[in-house]
Amino acid sequence: MKQLVWGLLLFWVVGAAVNLAFAQTKIERYTTGCEAMQRDLCWLAADAYQRKGDMQKAITFYRKACALDEGTSCHQLGMLYTSGKHLSPSLTTASEFFTKACAQNIADSCYNLGVLFQHGYGVQANAQQARDFFSKACDLQHEKACERAAQVTKK
Repeated sequence: MKQLVWGLLLFWVVGAAVNLAFAQTKIERYTTGCEAMQRDLCWLAADAYQRKGDMQKAITFYRKACALDEGTSCHQLGMLYTSGKHLSPSLTTASEFFTKACAQNIADSCYNLGVLFQHGYGVQANAQQARDFFSKACDLQHEKACERAAQVTKK
């Protein structure tokens, strides 16, 4: 029984080391791909660094991916500027990133822009633009946006 326990422990330790090495190899592959202007690999590098808790590197790669029109990365930057957790809070800057992401058909970004324009957060309040962004988000299957578009239309 003792040998079985030691065998399982050894198997677990070796497995963990292999997984760690594999994860590091993936990040290196993503980073190299990003340097070659492959936007999806920039996003994967950003996501991997965020999962590791290295937000500064994650933000760097989100910026690279967004510059290459990778919408999810633009959305993530908008969210980071909205929360102010890892970047200085700025709804104006968040709206710029949400605009880029919405142009790439990221429904949540279109919805967020609708909210910003409806209330004038970081942008000049504009009911027509709010309605347009809610409608686009609704077209992209964002349920809440459909409700909000109808509410803005009623006013």
